[in-house]
Amino acid sequence: MKKLLLLSSIVAGVTAGAYAQNAPSYWVYQPNYVVTGGFQSIANGGTADQAGNLITRMVMDDVNAIPGYSAQNVYQIQFMTVNPGTAAVSVRPRLRFWNADGTGAGLTGVLNPGTYYVSPTAIGYTFNPITFTANQATLLTGTLGAGFLVPSSTMWAGITYDNNIGATGATLADMDAIGTGLAQPSIGTSTDTMFQTTAPGSFFTTANPAGAQFQFTLNDPLANMVFAMGVQGQYYRLEVNLNDTVGTLAWDRNIGYTVTSGTTTVKSGVLNFAASSSPNVITADPSLDSPFVAPIPNRDIVLPAIGPGGSTAMTLTLDGGPYLKRVINFTLPTPNPTTLSPAISLPVISMQNGDVDGSGEVDAADIDQVIADFGGTTDTNTDVDASGEVDAADIDIVIANFGGVDE
Repeated sequence: MKKLLLLSSIVAGVTAGAYAQNAPSYWVYQPNYVVTGGFQSIANGGTADQAGNLITRMVMDDVNAIPGYSAQNVYQIQFMTVNPGTAAVSVRPRLRFWNADGTGAGLTGVLNPGTYYVSPTAIGYTFNPITFTANQATLLTGTLGAGFLVPSSTMWAGITYDNNIGATGATLADMDAIGTGLAQPSIGTSTDTMFQTTAPGSFFTTANPAGAQFQFTLNDPLANMVFAMGVQGQYYRLEVNLNDTVGTLAWDRNIGYTVTSGTTTVKSGVLNFAASSSPNVITADPSLDSPFVAPIPNRDIVLPAIGPGGSTAMTLTLDGGPYLKRVINFTLPTPNPTTLSPAISLPVISMQNGDVDGSGEVDAADIDQVIADFGGTTDTNTDVDASGEVDAADIDIVIANFGGVDE
């Protein structure tokens, strides 16, 4: 059985790259880093001395990006390194990649790593030595230049560690303990199998590295490595007004949003207008990937700089609560990593009130429902102005908006 470790802390690390720092990533493969009870990991192990360089075995995971982004440039990668020891350790992480076209398959049917991944040249990354704090998981982000293209089929992503020909001072025991974080994917897919080489090494351009796939036992976490890759993204700023709503909300109001390109969903989430705040102020929501923390009547979402399949036409749909559905169409600009703005503003969207029953039309049924709930002081859509009580003002709003329909 493979050795598992469980830690409860995480640190983020960032490396400089060729793109402007305000260019975010749109992740086409990404694990869920939040693991109940801490961060789980597996030690690479098998450290040996190769010409004065202590190096571990290679641990790999099978990776499938979401459809529609193959051949786009990978702008950022992420991986998680774990130091379970009682002292800091300095090592060099080294990332390598293979096509899943080798001989033999594991229990999930994925072929072993075979030919080395070329896109259009062989891709591999050796980081400068990094000091990893004792008893800690560290999430690292690497910003890349051109040349690493999103694969169109299953790829094996692998990581090994060395002590930079002794320069980091890490001992064989230190190296054996260093491990790789585990988490199930939330964007893209990966089967529940990993691959570990028989011998240590960097294996750059080595086809069909000797090793075997493995899985964990029933009560252990599924076999998926923390590795992420993203294409270049762009922040878009939404400004949403809730019409016919009181100045200070008695209840939360949530508006769901979806961005689509044709039939493909590019982004979705929820805009939360919090109780006891101005109705035009959207509170922070981690799902929106926003770097802006000021409570302003906007929220920033990350969309790809180039849509799936190279598309640029996008549709934004907002719907929720007693508000009618609103739709806007827009076009992605030509991406330019040196001049990206912090956010591109979309047109202000006003949500029309009064669709109490969510039928898509403000009609007599909505008026009847407000009358039926008259005097109520609980959070329902019939309190259309979110004042804290269903009253005459709510009836007036529904009557005023009578006949309104979803876009």
